[in-house]
Amino acid sequence: FLTSLNAASDRYWGARAGGERFLTKDFEAPELVDAVTSAMAAAEAARGGRALRADPVELSDDDVLARVCDILDRKLFEASVTQDVTTIAADVHGFEETVAAVLGSLQNIVDCDLVSVILLDGLATSPEATYVSVAREVSDAHYRQFLDAVVGAIDQTTGGRTSVNELACLIADPSGRLGAAEVEDAPMATFLSMPLRAGGRLLGTLALSSSSPNAFGESALATLRLVAGPAAVVIDHARLVGVRV
Repeated sequence: FLTSLNAASDRYWGARAGGERFLTKDFEAPELVDAVTSAMAAAEAARGGRALRADPVELSDDDVLARVCDILDRKLFEASVTQDVTTIAADVHGFEETVAAVLGSLQNIVDCDLVSVILLDGLATSPEATYVSVAREVSDAHYRQFLDAVVGAIDQTTGGRTSVNELACLIADPSGRLGAAEVEDAPMATFLSMPLRAGGRLLGTLALSSSSPNAFGESALATLRLVAGPAAVVIDHARLVGVRV
């Protein structure tokens, strides 16, 4: 980064954005040469000394503009969904209401049938509570398959052995969608889970399912990775506030 911005927050965001070096515009020419040379040497060392060769790509002005617009659209989307999740802490009061709001936000940005947050106990070894939101009509078989997959995800994360009976499910289904779909029409076809961590601690697991095969592509995964951290922080904050009260 070569910029006139020099606050600590600017340097922080530069590093978070992947910047190798951060120079302000009062730099001297040798500093810039040294920074570029150092970054190139580090990149070459990371490649094991192998030269970086790429075929030249010819882009028209329209191609460049289209790519920039795509990047800006994606960044605006990322900023918006992150803000939606983080503002829950200010807009919603009460622990279970907070979890429900987080689940509602997730099902609005990722196409899924079921979405769940499984919170672990204080030792992060067994389920404390499982919150499930029903986004679309699902069969009872789909729901049972989902719970079995959730148990497997928990055990993979904690290294323990969990039974479905330990999940203590709390279901948000105001429209009566659970059990509304026929078994043969909507078994669970895709399942996705990822750990929820807050402050370096394992808080629980986020899980989603769909009756559509290969429902969660790279775009959905990128979105979930983006919001998983803020969602965990919001939920953890709400739980700590509840404990203090």
